Amino acid sequence: FADETGNSIPAPFSPDFPQHILNMWTFEEENGKTTITLKGYPVDATEAQVKSYEGMHSSMQQGFAGTFEKLETYLKKIDSQYLKSKN
Repeated sequence: FADETGNSIPAPFSPDFPQHILNMWTFEEENGKTTITLKGYPVDATEAQVKSYEGMHSSMQQGFAGTFEKLETYLKKIDSQYLKSKN
């Protein structure tokens, strides 16, 4: 999280949420389909911050799932528009 000038700030929803997270994205293609895997890990976190992060895992999964669903819908839309423009 950041303020209006880009400075790192504590999460507004929990004072125990880690201030720094390492997110690792993996893109794998198989049979013309891309799978994106996201793994995140607290960095320089206290034990309380790690527990807070782990306790929000389900909520984060739901949030990212919704975001990826919107991305998939958008990509299908622009792919369809592109194919129509070629005909």
